[in-house]
Amino acid sequence: EQEFVIRWAVDNVSKLDEKGRNSKIHYFADLPWYLHVYRTPEYTSHLTVLLHCNEECEEKEWICEQRSTIRLLHSSGDSDCDVTRKTAESFAHKYSYTDPIDLIEWTQLIDPEKGFIED
Repeated sequence: EQEFVIRWAVDNVSKLDEKGRNSKIHYFADLPWYLHVYRTPEYTSHLTVLLHCNEECEEKEWICEQRSTIRLLHSSGDSDCDVTRKTAESFAHKYSYTDPIDLIEWTQLIDPEKGFIED
């Protein structure tokens, strides 16, 4: 079993919308991986994350089993205050991203008292 980490500090998170932003691409096991974050447009919006394994290949079929931990770090550095979600899914040449992972309600994320953003 192999492991890798994508670390990404998202700038100007309070300006994030439903189009979102992508992290840089990180190669692992010869596949390109990246995170996509966005604000869900629903009534109770969330900071939502997708993990992408974006290898489109018509010539060969492939499958990759993954387990991931998505973590929103608290600005205090206290890991007990972090928000963590776990997922396990299969990626394949036709299915290249996880189901949406709602990390935290938007109002809690942007509340300075909660300590998640410095914007």
